[in-house]
Amino acid sequence: MSNTMTRPQTYRFHLEFRSLQDAQVRGDISLTEIDFAHAVEAALFDGLRRSRFTRYEVPRAGVRLEPRFYKAKSGLSLCVGFAVILPTPDGGEHRVDCGLQWFRSRAERVIADMVLDTAVLPSVVLFQLAAYPDDGVQPYRRHDGIVLEANPLAVPIQPGSRRELGPAVAWDGLCSEDLPVFIPRRVLEDALTEARSTPDHEVGGVLLGHLRRDTGDDELFLEVTCHVPAQATETAATSITFTADTWDHARRVADLRGEGEIFVGWVHSHPFLLPDSVPEPLPVECVNDILFFSDDDRFVMEQAFARPFLVALQTAVDSRLERALGHLPLRLYGWRDGEVVPRGFQVIEGR
Repeated sequence: MSNTMTRPQTYRFHLEFRSLQDAQVRGDISLTEIDFAHAVEAALFDGLRRSRFTRYEVPRAGVRLEPRFYKAKSGLSLCVGFAVILPTPDGGEHRVDCGLQWFRSRAERVIADMVLDTAVLPSVVLFQLAAYPDDGVQPYRRHDGIVLEANPLAVPIQPGSRRELGPAVAWDGLCSEDLPVFIPRRVLEDALTEARSTPDHEVGGVLLGHLRRDTGDDELFLEVTCHVPAQATETAATSITFTADTWDHARRVADLRGEGEIFVGWVHSHPFLLPDSVPEPLPVECVNDILFFSDDDRFVMEQAFARPFLVALQTAVDSRLERALGHLPLRLYGWRDGEVVPRGFQVIEGR
C-alpha cells in the first residue's frame, strides 16, 4: 500500500486597482510574505487568547495562506479575503479569516502614488484582492516584518491577576473582541501633564507594561505600568518623530525599573484648540476634530507598533474636551481586524 503526501495548494496574491468607470485594471502589485506578516501574527495572538497556543512565537513551519472566494450572481468567483492557518502544538490547526481591510492602508498609499504619477486618472479607483494558484511556490515561511527590536524575539507572557490590580472603571465602552487593557490613572495624568507643558507642539512618549495571562480564568490582558516621555524627538507644531535615542532612553528606564517591562505602546499629543465660539456641550464632531488618528499616526502604528496587542494613547490640551468626554481629555487606539480603531479600556483609579 502506498502512502502519498499531498502538499497544500499555494497561491500568488496581488492587489489590483480598477477604475469604477470602465472596470479596467489601472495597476497591480504582487504581495509578498511581509505583506501578510501582521495578519499572521494577529492570527497567532487570536490563538493565544483562545489558549490554542501557550507561547507568543509564530510557528516556523506549516503556516498557510488561503484565499477566500465568494461566488457572485454573475457566476464570477471574487476573492473577498484570505485565511491564515497555523499549526497548533496539539497537531491541529488554528484558522483566522481576514477581510480586505487588512490591505486598505497599503492600497490607499498606492492609489495616492498613482494620482501623483499618472497624468490622467479615473475619478474613482477601487482595489481588490486577487489570488492565483501557484504550484511552484513554497508554502509561507515565517517572517516577522518590522517590529520594535532589531532582532525579533518571542514576547514574554507573564502570569497576573486582573482582580489584584484593584478597582477599575471602564472608559469609552468596552468591546468583547478587544484585548482587555488596564491603565493606572497616574499614567494617564503623567501623559497629560507632559502634553500641557508644551501646548504649542506635539509631544510623545513610550508606554511600558506587561502582557499577562490571568491566573484565575486564563484570559490574556495588557497591563500598562509606566509612561516614559520621549527625551530625544524631532518635533513640530503638528508632528513628532521618534529617534533612536528615544528608544534607547525608554530601554534604560525599563532596565532601571527592573520589572521586566516591555514596550506596549506609545503616546502623542494633539495640541489643537477649538475656537472660543464653539458652544458647549461640544458636538461629537468637534471632539473628533482634535482626538483623531491621522494618516501619519496610522503609518507609525504600522511601521513601529504593528504587534496586535500594542496600543496608542492620544492626549489633548483643550480643557473643554474633558467635560465633553466625561473623563480626562484623551483617547486610546488599538488594533482590530487589521485596522487601528478607537477602543475602550479600564482605568485603575487607585494606582
